[in-house]
Parts: sequence; C-alpha cells; structure tokens
Amino acid sequence: INLAIANYFSKEKRGWLIIDDTLMLKPFVKFLAGVYDVYNVVLGRPDRGLCLVVIAWSNGKVTVPLVFEFMFHRDLVGKNYKTKTEIAKLLILKCLSKISFRYILFDGHYSTVEMLKFLCKMKIYFIAKIGALYSGKTHFRNTPSTTIQIKDRMNSLYIISVFLVI
Repeated sequence: INLAIANYFSKEKRGWLIIDDTLMLKPFVKFLAGVYDVYNVVLGRPDRGLCLVVIAWSNGKVTVPLVFEFMFHRDLVGKNYKTKTEIAKLLILKCLSKISFRYILFDGHYSTVEMLKFLCKMKIYFIAKIGALYSGKTHFRNTPSTTIQIKDRMNSLYIISVFLVI
C-alpha cells in the first residue's frame, strides 16, 4: 500500500529516495532473535535493539517508507552477514522498477566507495554526506562518464553526482 501511495504522489511531483538506518530499542529483552548491542548515535553508547535499513520516498510534502531489511550482527548470521551498504544496494534494486525518483539521498554511513561505484554504474543520481573519515582523502576516482562534485554546506561535505552524456 505504501508503494501505491508514493506512486500516486509521484505523478504530481517526482520525488527522491532516502536511505537511512534506525534502531528499534529493546533494552529489557534478554533473548529475542536478532537483538544485539548496537551503537546508539543519539545516546552515544551501545544499546540493545534491532537495526533496520530503510528506504523511504519523498516529494518534500509527503514521505512514505517503502522497504526495509533488518541488519543482523555477523556473530548471529555468520557467512550470511551483510553490511549496511550491501543491504541498501539490495533495497535500491527492489525500488528501481517500482517507483519513479530523481535521485537518492543518504548520509555518511552509506557514502562508501562500494556504494558510489554501484550508483554510478547504475546511473542513479545521488546526494550524500561524506563521512568524517573520508574528508580530504581521495577514495573515489572519476571515470570519463561520471563527475563527482563536492559541496561544502555548513561545514559538512556533500557529494553530488552528475552524469555526462558522451
């Protein structure tokens, strides 16, 4: 039903996808499948809970969550472990044929070399905050068909993709 709502509003104004993760706190749970100690950015400490990677669609007036997937600790899933970036890529692929969007927004947790290469290969426009670890370092090289512009907004570095038609 969320996809139908997003498609309805995208006819009026084509929107964008937003990738983020969230923590469902479960501080009093001792045993529940998938619950583990996750770093809580808001509180600045580890907390017990479930981590979800979410993709939402927005046009600036309406925001609709579309798809999500749980992220499990590698000790719980072993060789089936997926990073946040890997999960986000799978969710993007799920959304590609189902909803119209202009670009994808995401924060520094997702601006990995793996993600940037994936989005450029798929010719998906994006705006992303560059993580503090990447600032001032060259982690991604431009290809002839892709230009990456760096924008400084309020002391935060953002990366904006621009694709050239050759």
